[in-house]
Amino acid sequence: MSCIPDIEHVFQEQTSNIKEEIIKKYKDRFVLNGDSSVQPTEVFYYIYGILNSIKYRKKYEEFLRIDFPRIPIVNNYEVFLQISGFGKELAGFHLLKQESLNLPSAKYFGNGTNQVEKIEYVAGSVQINDVNHFEPIPEEVFQFTIGGYQVCHKWLKDRKGKELTLEEVQTYCRIVTALEKTIELQREIDEVIEI
Repeated sequence: MSCIPDIEHVFQEQTSNIKEEIIKKYKDRFVLNGDSSVQPTEVFYYIYGILNSIKYRKKYEEFLRIDFPRIPIVNNYEVFLQISGFGKELAGFHLLKQESLNLPSAKYFGNGTNQVEKIEYVAGSVQINDVNHFEPIPEEVFQFTIGGYQVCHKWLKDRKGKELTLEEVQTYCRIVTALEKTIELQREIDEVIEI
């Protein structure tokens, strides 16, 4: 018997830390259409979706460097819900919680030591030593950055000189797949965003 409590039971009740006046702004925007049932989680995921929009990042690039980001509120409730849905999906991918990540697109190859000796991207493959590598990894996925770091490179760099465990190999494959899905969702957000 485990003495660690089941997290699902401990955190059954959710409370929002988004100020009520922010939620009210969204409700007021959509009340004209009779859509005033905006939930705090929808606002959170909407903001998450907007912050992952390439169009948004390009338009507000300078402001994002020096200040807190300003979040535009769309006029259409359906577009709000659509972006919120994308944001929810993105959060699931970024937390590695989406079930689709259980069948990752990248695979691990080689019968070597699993030791991260180098990190070299070669034609859709990430080499970690002379024998072991991950593939397929599209170049735009390998180049994908968050906070100024290439995610695929940084994750391996943090393990340089160490031998990857099975769990770490699986995690890396899931990360690659999550980044592929992120890029797809960013494009979908950009198709519907009103900036």
